[in-house]
Amino acid sequence: MAVTLITTYELMVSRLMTDIPALSQGVALQALSHAGRQFCIDSEAYTKVLSSIDVITDQKEYTLTFPTDTKLIRVEKLFLGSDINIYSSYQEDYDSYNIEDEDTVVLINAPTSNTTGGMVVKAVLRPTAGSLTLDSKIIDRYFSPILEYAKYYLLSMIKKPYSDYSLSRVHLREYHKCIGQAKREKLFGNKSKTQSMQTPINLF
Repeated sequence: MAVTLITTYELMVSRLMTDIPALSQGVALQALSHAGRQFCIDSEAYTKVLSSIDVITDQKEYTLTFPTDTKLIRVEKLFLGSDINIYSSYQEDYDSYNIEDEDTVVLINAPTSNTTGGMVVKAVLRPTAGSLTLDSKIIDRYFSPILEYAKYYLLSMIKKPYSDYSLSRVHLREYHKCIGQAKREKLFGNKSKTQSMQTPINLF
């Protein structure tokens, strides 16, 4: 029997409603969206190499383009170089730029020549508030912590049919364990080679 991968919030709803039967589908979906966003903020697991940018002589400011419904948490790496096909040739220089207004890179020193694809940025991202979508690979890999936070969020609400403060604390503790693991794996890699809670997506 084929296994259906859970890669969207919509596919997670039935699981959440099984665990908290008093939920409506709309509330469950909103809670999962909130949980997915919080997970990305807390773990910094969602990273993406953005489209390369052409560097222009004497131009210091460059606009970053993010995937739909995402915002920047921080720039993890910025590479300047001359060959976009050989990433190892890029020189990483954290002191060579500033970030303004979340989507603008300002180089400290103006380029002295044009370079096609001369800037490559690896960004740590978060979904925009209220977004009902998240990268499918993030949902697949981090299904458990997203679900744990959604349960905590819902059960900690006041005067709801499903309110349960004590149980909410249990789910919050499990969530924080997952965050700790995700952060360790981001730093050191997935030593156990497990299929769940693997190394956060690093495409660069």
